[in-house]
Amino acid sequence: MPERTAQRGGAGWALGITGAAGFMAALDNLVVTTALPSIREDLGGALHDLEWTVSAYTLTFAVLLMTGASLGDRFGRRRLFMAGLTVFTAASAAAALAPGIDSLIAARAVQGVGAAVMMPLTLTLLTAAVPAERRGMAYGVWGAVNGLAVASGPLIGGSLTEHVSWQWIFWLNVPLGLALLPLARLRLRESYGSGAPLDLPGTLLASGGLFGIVYGLVRGPAVGWSDPLVLLGPTAGTALLAGFVLHGSRAAHPMLPMRLFRSRAFTGINAASLLMFLGMFGSIFLLSQYLQGALGYSPTEAGLRMLPWTGMPMLVAPLAGYLSDRVGGRPVVAAGLFLQAAGLAWFALVAAADTSYAAQLPALVISGLGMSLYFAPASALVMSSVLPQEQGIASGANNALREVGGALGVAVMSSVFSARGGYASAQDFADGLRPALWAGAAAVALAGGAALLIPSRRRARDGAAPGADADGRRKLPAGAPPGAFRGTAPQGSCRTAAGRPVTASRTGTAPPRQAGPFSYSCAVQELHDAPLAPLTTFRLGGPATRLVTATTDDEVIAAVREADDTGTPLLLIGGGSNLVIGDKGFAGTALRIATVGFSLDGTALELAAGEVWTDAVARTVEAGLAGIECLAGIPGSAGATPIQNVGAYGQEVSSTITEVIAYDRISRETVTLSNEECRFSYRHSRFKAEPERFVVLRVRFGLEDADGLSAPVRYAETARVLGVGTGDRVPLAAARETVLKLRSGKGMVLDPEDHDTWSAGSFFTNPILTDEDFAVFRARVEERLGADVAPPAYPAGEGRTKTSAAWLIDRAGFTKGYGTGRARISTKHTLALTNRGGATTEDLLALAREVVAGVRDAFGITLVNEPVTVGVEL
Repeated sequence: MPERTAQRGGAGWALGITGAAGFMAALDNLVVTTALPSIREDLGGALHDLEWTVSAYTLTFAVLLMTGASLGDRFGRRRLFMAGLTVFTAASAAAALAPGIDSLIAARAVQGVGAAVMMPLTLTLLTAAVPAERRGMAYGVWGAVNGLAVASGPLIGGSLTEHVSWQWIFWLNVPLGLALLPLARLRLRESYGSGAPLDLPGTLLASGGLFGIVYGLVRGPAVGWSDPLVLLGPTAGTALLAGFVLHGSRAAHPMLPMRLFRSRAFTGINAASLLMFLGMFGSIFLLSQYLQGALGYSPTEAGLRMLPWTGMPMLVAPLAGYLSDRVGGRPVVAAGLFLQAAGLAWFALVAAADTSYAAQLPALVISGLGMSLYFAPASALVMSSVLPQEQGIASGANNALREVGGALGVAVMSSVFSARGGYASAQDFADGLRPALWAGAAAVALAGGAALLIPSRRRARDGAAPGADADGRRKLPAGAPPGAFRGTAPQGSCRTAAGRPVTASRTGTAPPRQAGPFSYSCAVQELHDAPLAPLTTFRLGGPATRLVTATTDDEVIAAVREADDTGTPLLLIGGGSNLVIGDKGFAGTALRIATVGFSLDGTALELAAGEVWTDAVARTVEAGLAGIECLAGIPGSAGATPIQNVGAYGQEVSSTITEVIAYDRISRETVTLSNEECRFSYRHSRFKAEPERFVVLRVRFGLEDADGLSAPVRYAETARVLGVGTGDRVPLAAARETVLKLRSGKGMVLDPEDHDTWSAGSFFTNPILTDEDFAVFRARVEERLGADVAPPAYPAGEGRTKTSAAWLIDRAGFTKGYGTGRARISTKHTLALTNRGGATTEDLLALAREVVAGVRDAFGITLVNEPVTVGVEL
């Protein structure tokens, strides 16, 4: 999970540092292409050596790209970003100093390792530093900088090679990297992720397989296709890649889950991406040499003449995005790929020893237009082809396959080139270039065919479920009233707690109980255009397109599967105590989990996800079982407790949860996760790290029979009120009643008549800082409040310290009752933001943003909201 630490700098610093690092990594994909003739002349490399100069970088980059983010999650994102930047910078210096072609190739491979670690962490670090309301702009700048690097790569490489030397295409990275390292140390803050296990076998299988295939393709033209090693490379590589596919189908945490390829859309766009980059990279590799070696242009002139192709996306990408929004990504991507293929074919027709630039220009423009139409819609197609919780993996897989395509393109098209031509003369080069470009055009045309296999937007929606409209909703017959839901059951009428009529379809009868504190006044299974505010403790939020109430596990699973099958957005609602829903509501299905079930077998407790948590705590105390008594009064349902790893007054549910039974939306099966598999940490869990993967059905606890006594009291305030020392035990009922009293005094126990409880309880989590960041924070406290003021500090694991969000808010000037509008800080506790009656979600978020900004300005710490936001961002 991202645990934000002291903010050392602002969003501008983060954008500058990550943008510059991303520029370096992206630039080195193509910057070397226009320097290849000079490198060949200077170091005496053959064609296969030049291929490895490009492919060594792209291969290591591709294979390790998906591993870089996992390493950052586990060991610290800033730390690994700096490690990758260090490796990249050192390898750049080694490449510049390379005395021979072999050492240059080795340095390029190490460069790829550094880039693979560094590049995926630039976005996560940027996300952590930029407020949510400004991230769209930041992502746009980051993407534009990376696009500029790709577009200007051949031009920069050519200019440096011509006016200084080819070594400077690598020296360029060194001062920039050396400048970025201390800035990253000082201005970026450390964060961690969920720490999913690394897939070392998958990485080794993919690396070995790709190396074997590329080795055979590169070496074949030089030593002959019958050479034993040339034959062994692709054979062994294919076997290793087959093992990689098998491993990805069976491993618990594969680098590339093969299940993603069950989606025709995911398979189609990734096949198109691999083939497109095969044709594009291979063509740029050869054309940059053709312009110089055969036609006599200088490196700078060659780079400039390629700009109509490589630079076109900077101009046309916005139009591609607009077209994609209007007609869907599939036709735009397919059209772009066929245009790119036509451009390469045009170039193959006119390529000769004396071709004029006027004859080349239409081919370059057509190719540039095609590439421009491909890029933005292709990324959107990747993201839309998988469930939201898989988008990070899907994006990484697509980027890796693009790099693999580039490496294969250089190898395949160079093999074709060497079979028909060479470097002996301009005519010899043109003779080899033409069939190579035809091969590239064929690959890109195949990519266009693969894009056509992607289901169209209309077909994907219409074919998802019978009776669904273009948006995946059930069709209504002519004349149906607004908000009506069509089903085979008779229609019934229901009113919300506020008295608003809602049309309902009864498909079962829910038990006469409230799953939320402000529920509907009659039990229904399905509602349409139903306000969600009554189901949340804030009493905020607009309507859901459809609200389904599930009272059994089977009903929960059926509702989730229906949403997934139709591509309908899904919102899970338990007790509604941890939700901030936007004023516009939720355009999708809201699933209210109202399952019931309380089972005790000795000290083993099993709760259905819909059980009211505080009632369950009371029943365990009555049964004389210890372990969760200090969690009394926490609003919400039992199913929400493992998600947040709910804790208070010295207890956390992670210390007593033994298993969680959940529905896995990826495998579409019910799974039982052990405590370890839940990956609990402070106010975090695997369920929070993968928010749209698991639906909690039941939670199992291992409690303690301590002869009517509580678990050892761990919280100093509780011990003081009880008149005991920390570590002592007290009667269970006394522990529960004391906690309820303390919570009530802070407005943390729900009471419909008390506006101080119209909240989510604690709105912000307590920040966890590295020891170094805590020292910076403490110095800032002393500077602001005086040397005699010490901030709260609690050990939070090795090298980390937790401080109090409530203390930060209060000392930043936001005292109890702060605010003048309808949303204010509680009069009883600074950590609770409340709806005083009549507030909107935007009122609440405006207050939250004011608090976040004030604490950041005062102490350099960015508070993180604990409630989940729906349709809005803090």
